[in-house]
Amino acid sequence: MPDVGEEFTLLVKNGVLNYTLDAHADDADATVTMDPAVLDDLNLGVVTLDQAVADGDIAVEGEADKVAEFVGLLDSLDFWFEIVRS
Repeated sequence: MPDVGEEFTLLVKNGVLNYTLDAHADDADATVTMDPAVLDDLNLGVVTLDQAVADGDIAVEGEADKVAEFVGLLDSLDFWFEIVRS
């Protein structure tokens, strides 16, 4: 996330997503660069990965198909998902 100077490494292993702040993986399948606002738009369904890449809001270096596969593994949650019920 270049606009805030943060770098994360994401690893999916045994169905679990782990992240590490300020880390770089030399053996990464792909490197994705985007601003936090673009990540928000992806999570909210405002834009798709393909749209954001085509618009130049996301840069992918390496295996773009692995990025698409990763995004496909993520759950889609309803924005108004109830965390606590009374």
